[in-house]
Amino acid sequence: MAVHAHPDDESMSTGGTLALFAKNGARVILVCATAGEEGENHGPRPCEDLGALMAGAPSNYHPRAFSHVPLEQVARNIASIIRDVRPDVVITYNERGLYGHPDHVRAHRGTMLALEMARREGPQGEKPWEVPLALCIELPRSRMERIQAILEKKGETLPYPIEVLGTEDARVAIWLDVGPVLEMKLRAIRCHKSQLGPKSLVNRIPEEFLRDALGTECYSVARGIPMFHLFPSGPPKEDP
Repeated sequence: MAVHAHPDDESMSTGGTLALFAKNGARVILVCATAGEEGENHGPRPCEDLGALMAGAPSNYHPRAFSHVPLEQVARNIASIIRDVRPDVVITYNERGLYGHPDHVRAHRGTMLALEMARREGPQGEKPWEVPLALCIELPRSRMERIQAILEKKGETLPYPIEVLGTEDARVAIWLDVGPVLEMKLRAIRCHKSQLGPKSLVNRIPEEFLRDALGTECYSVARGIPMFHLFPSGPPKEDP
């Protein structure tokens, strides 16, 4: 079960993981907190400008913004889903929301609290469920440096500093090779046409480097013990 703030987040940061486990017979559940009303409005037929929902954007101060939903309410809703679907693994953003996005941070905090709530019986007598493994999405510093180097060859750069995006490699417990489903992941990303503006990494990274940039998805462990027969335990070896 993956908990995300916005549509398209699930494909970019966990698309390979979800596709890989679905391909191998796992039941995959996506919990998405919003319908993407505040997403960047790109594409061949854009409608009115909806604005970009990032830290500091005026839309973050709208009373209906996800980051303003009371934490307890967010956690109760997620806990209810956890009790219902009884997942073996829950995935969400790290505590920084990857790059400080307030909605991502709210999703992380709400999910962490929900894991505790779900261990108790629900308000209508729903049976409790303790999630065996909870993972946080991480962007390893070494991988961000590699993507930065690729972009610099084109005279471009990452949308945020590596210091903001990157996690020290030592914290990353799981480096999942999603190469076998990378094309599926890319198709999923490209389905979100409104998000594929000029600044999109998918549009800026040369085709020949997409596997290197997006072919591994990485996680730290928030609780539980990783199933290392399913997840590799170390970073992939880079080509010289």
